[in-house]
Amino acid sequence: MILIIANARTKGGLSGSDNIYLHLAKHCECRIWEMLDTDFRPFVLCYIWKIIKGCWQALWDNTHYEYVYSASDFWMDSLPALIYKMKGNKWVAGCYMKAPKKNIFYYITQQPILFLMNHFADVICVTTSDVFGFKKPTVPVHGGVDMALAYPGKEAKIYDAVFVGRLHYTKGIDELIQIWETVVQNLPDAHLVIIGDGDTEAKKIKHWASISHNITYKGYMGKERFDVYRKSKMVLYPTPYKHSHFSMGPVEAMACGCPMVSFDLDVMEVEKIKGARLCTDINDFVKGVIWLIKHQAIREAFSENAINYARSWDWSVKAPMILKEIKEKL
Repeated sequence: MILIIANARTKGGLSGSDNIYLHLAKHCECRIWEMLDTDFRPFVLCYIWKIIKGCWQALWDNTHYEYVYSASDFWMDSLPALIYKMKGNKWVAGCYMKAPKKNIFYYITQQPILFLMNHFADVICVTTSDVFGFKKPTVPVHGGVDMALAYPGKEAKIYDAVFVGRLHYTKGIDELIQIWETVVQNLPDAHLVIIGDGDTEAKKIKHWASISHNITYKGYMGKERFDVYRKSKMVLYPTPYKHSHFSMGPVEAMACGCPMVSFDLDVMEVEKIKGARLCTDINDFVKGVIWLIKHQAIREAFSENAINYARSWDWSVKAPMILKEIKEKL
């Protein structure tokens, strides 16, 4: 039996780390700890209460697990896992994002957790590569796509482009605004649909969408997001070079037939990306979007490559491989 601690998850959205633990859970015998109903303001008080509650549960639970998996590097996941480690369990730590210094609260709170992981975790799960330089064994998780939901369809393309992801500056929200405003200067009828929610940029995006007829804001979406992908011509991934990372949202859209337009990040070479128009700067990004909107035949060729590429991310294959590698490194 594996214990998955995912106390940091909230009802307002699904992060990459949430997506990972939910799919891993489908392929192993496990118990999941969540605090979805613990959500109140102020944020810091709720954050502290989740830590206290999680640690208290860990202190009183005397069950011995094959290992304990902390789904994120947030304290309410990692500190209870550390307690289990002190009680003789193996600790597999999930650490999927390097906190940007601009987010002072996240950056400061991540540093002691990185220290604890480096000294006490048995295995650390990372994204595509270990950007932290951990001394402990690491497992690159990458991510995956649920192919039972992500497949191409014959729906009419009512959106010229879709953006999907957490509304956060590291996802390229400022770049997205600049790109799309330039696109509509050239193509006044072009339409963008935005899927996602978040904290730092959500108000900006909601206001932007409210004053523009070229943007539809959907907010957080569950399975119905796949229908939106199938109605979109392409997916935009404007994460800037300084925050280079890879997300599964765009790959979901690719599986539904959307070619991707992205900056030519280093991670694209690591992931062997196909079905994407990789751009050097914002002007090139705009040209790429307009080019795919105007040329249907080229877009359809990119779409086929995107679909074939996304199939290599099938969770039904990925999850057992990840669990097997974790077990081998414990």
